[in-house]
Amino acid sequence: EYRERPVVHIREAEEPAHQPENYFCGGEEAMAAYLSRADVQAAIHVRPMAHFPGEEISYSRSWPNLLVSPGYPDLIADKRLRVLIYSGDFDGQIPHSGTEEWTRGLGLPAANATADAYYRPWTLANGQVA
Repeated sequence: EYRERPVVHIREAEEPAHQPENYFCGGEEAMAAYLSRADVQAAIHVRPMAHFPGEEISYSRSWPNLLVSPGYPDLIADKRLRVLIYSGDFDGQIPHSGTEEWTRGLGLPAANATADAYYRPWTLANGQVA
């Protein structure tokens, strides 16, 4: 069932949430609509196209092999590196609270963190949250 909104279709998913291709918020449709906009295509420097071919994209890796979290402890252990862990780099379906819980579970101190601000937003020079 779809409920139509101005650019985005919201899907009421019937399949289990554990399947990575099920975006309850209508992510596929929203992304295709967004990437089909001429101003967005100009901003990301791609050739203009009338429709973003989102339905033609497929993934060839299985879900367990898509996890990036197992690699972080090795990177963090290398004292020559500074590691930034942030939400949204891979799966928009995972809320930032899950990233925070996983990160805190590593038991490591955060650089430049205060007791009440372990996490903080990134902001642009004008103060706008990035």
